[in-house]
Amino acid sequence: MITVRSPLPSHLEFARRQMERYLQRMTAIEAKVETERKRRLDERRAFEAAEAVEREAEKARRQAELEAEAAKAAQADAEIRSMGIIPISAILGACAVFYGVPISCLFAERRTKGIVKPRQIAMYLAKELTPRSLPDIGRRIGGRDHTTVLHGVRKIDALIKRDPNLAAEVATIRARIVGRIEGGREINQRRGDSRMQRHNALRRSETRPRHGRGDAGLRPAGGQSSA
Repeated sequence: MITVRSPLPSHLEFARRQMERYLQRMTAIEAKVETERKRRLDERRAFEAAEAVEREAEKARRQAELEAEAAKAAQADAEIRSMGIIPISAILGACAVFYGVPISCLFAERRTKGIVKPRQIAMYLAKELTPRSLPDIGRRIGGRDHTTVLHGVRKIDALIKRDPNLAAEVATIRARIVGRIEGGREINQRRGDSRMQRHNALRRSETRPRHGRGDAGLRPAGGQSSA
């Protein structure tokens, strides 16, 4: 009698080996995918870090430009102060002090309500109190376009007509600016008058004749006679 072995055990062994190879391939693929994911994640983090550094550098460069522009504006304002023109820096300083914000924020690009309001009021007062053009005002307030200045001036002008509280605030700031400028002029005038008086007094003392010193060397010592 011939017996035939069942093929089941060999088929199960074949299936087991195939499954093992399949699992090995899947493990290798998963490892490769994980490696690629980490590589891309590292690249993205490096790119984001580079972008952050570039943004900080751009911000620092912009801040340096604003400070340089502010320094030039302050120098120009100092030159025209003697001419009786209110400098933009005095208007910005008065608005910043009144609303309790750093004056540097008025030059920056921040658009929060607490910064936009004093900035637009400064634009409005600069247009009202100085003969400067809109482009010139914009350059002195953070390098802004003249259309931005025009929008701010028109907005504050319209709000003043509707809001008495804002009108009172603007009037107070205006009075402080004008009062400080006028006070500075009076102080400079008094200083100039004082210097002129000292100069005239010095000139009078220099031109006054001197007596009693020509024969000082002929008098005997102790006031005694030589006889």
